[in-house]
Amino acid sequence: MLQYDDILKNVVGEFGIYQKRNCVLLCVMAMTVSIGLLSPVFLHSEVDHWCRVPESESIFERCRSINISGDGCIDIQMNLTIPKEMRFDGDECQSSLKFSRCLRYESSEETNYTNSSLKVISCDHGWVYDTRTYTSTVMQEFDLVCDDYYLGALITSVYMSGYLVGNFIFGPLSDRIGRLKTLMISLCGLEVFGVASAFASNVVMFSVFRFLSAVFLMGQYLQIFILATEYVGPSKRPVVFVFFMLMYAAGYVTLAVIAFLIRTWRMLLLALTLPSLLFLSYFCIIDESPRWLISVGKEDKAVHIVKKMARVNKVMEIDYCELFTVNDNNEEIKKNSTHVKEVKRSGIIDLVKHHYLRKITIIMCFAGGTSGMTYYGFSFNTSNLGGNDFIIAGIAGAVEIPGNLLMFVMIKSVLGRRFTFCIFAVLGGLASLITAFLPKCGDLIWINLTVSMIGKCAITSAYNLSWIYAAELFPTVVRSLGVSMTSVCGMLGSILAPQILLARKLWSPLPQVIFGAMPILAGLLILLLPETRGKKLPETIGGGHSFGRERQQTNVENPEYAEGRRGITQNTANLPGKHSPKKDSCQT
Repeated sequence: MLQYDDILKNVVGEFGIYQKRNCVLLCVMAMTVSIGLLSPVFLHSEVDHWCRVPESESIFERCRSINISGDGCIDIQMNLTIPKEMRFDGDECQSSLKFSRCLRYESSEETNYTNSSLKVISCDHGWVYDTRTYTSTVMQEFDLVCDDYYLGALITSVYMSGYLVGNFIFGPLSDRIGRLKTLMISLCGLEVFGVASAFASNVVMFSVFRFLSAVFLMGQYLQIFILATEYVGPSKRPVVFVFFMLMYAAGYVTLAVIAFLIRTWRMLLLALTLPSLLFLSYFCIIDESPRWLISVGKEDKAVHIVKKMARVNKVMEIDYCELFTVNDNNEEIKKNSTHVKEVKRSGIIDLVKHHYLRKITIIMCFAGGTSGMTYYGFSFNTSNLGGNDFIIAGIAGAVEIPGNLLMFVMIKSVLGRRFTFCIFAVLGGLASLITAFLPKCGDLIWINLTVSMIGKCAITSAYNLSWIYAAELFPTVVRSLGVSMTSVCGMLGSILAPQILLARKLWSPLPQVIFGAMPILAGLLILLLPETRGKKLPETIGGGHSFGRERQQTNVENPEYAEGRRGITQNTANLPGKHSPKKDSCQT
């Protein structure tokens, strides 16, 4: 039986016109993934606010009647109705007296705001919001301020937890019904619950719809990545991964532009959701993964797609009769058969039962979790860095582009995987620690922003590298489990990030201290693991114990992120292809 990777490498091409076209179409969808995933940056943005005082309008009108300017009347109105308190908002070098956000003076007919001993009470008639930056946000709409301030972070965490749940739902569903059908289901669900979120009338309804939106968004993310990587040959998957991450970063920048143009959260949410309807047309444009079709025994459909692939790639007429014909005497098939049985015998318990795997699992889960937590911590905290929210968010997305490119250059150099991860994780952590104690005022705002963006660039690279490194560290028989565990821990980190940001209520620098210390520790721990660059990866758990001590310089045998072309393990002299003699075609 000729393996599908061999068909790509020796028959139709690993990365021909067909694959490039489909990968571009799919990776464009990656922009919508980052737009949806990072939308809380603007939808849940905090704005300044004060207590609503029913009598304040009459004070303002009386002030205007004696010909005082509008700004002057506002100052008089605020001074008569709102007390001042010492507050440090993070945009100045030191705390100062500012109007309270959650208290007001109690008024009565006797005092009429002329008694100097007015009683201070909590807001009892709602709030007035500063609408200079955002016309409306979720925080304003549902009054998630003062005593309910924690609900904003909770909604964000609920949204990110939907992303985690979607991983468990759509992974198995994709293996059962196919990648393309699962992608269409994800798109439809995302549209339904995304639009429903925009019309939610209360915070509970909004949270439920957003959770379900994130579940389907994860389904879309998984299928885009799986389809794109399964279309191409092994040596080209790193190229697809890089392009995918670049488009993801481009979506981040696009989100900032759209949010700048649309300042009302309901309209913004619709603008971020409805364009994905266009991607439903992909059902008629792109094909199911031939690799999946082969895995479920639908070789006839796989051959049909391979023929189409060859035609688009302008490959000469070839014979497909023997492409998926099983030959029981083929030693490679016997080897694969044995391998499949071993995979079935391996389970999640093996990740903690063996010392070698337990060490890898603990360190990689910690590395993935902390880098994911810090990545989203940087992302969700852009509005607190000082300066224009939209410009800062756009820069935060743009810095991911050089970060990803630099990371892929470094992992192919003598630095390898573990030293590259260590460098980026430590750099990201140090940047977070510096910004925790760097004042945000005057020219120092731009110094703070620069350091923050360096940290964002570094931690993005570390986060993405954790997936690649995990895929190469775990033996083949438990590789999917190992990568899934690393991924899940990264998602758990994203759920924790909004809650950690709440810690600034206790001590302003505390979130940055946490986001700084954890990646540094992860970067140092990663040095305890073996390097995988240029090493033949272990197939079995037993072979993993000696992995890292071997000095065999063979190409990496990693089905997801293999670099370079792997040697063909079977005789390819008579493979059907461009240079093979034409044979009689067979019925498919």
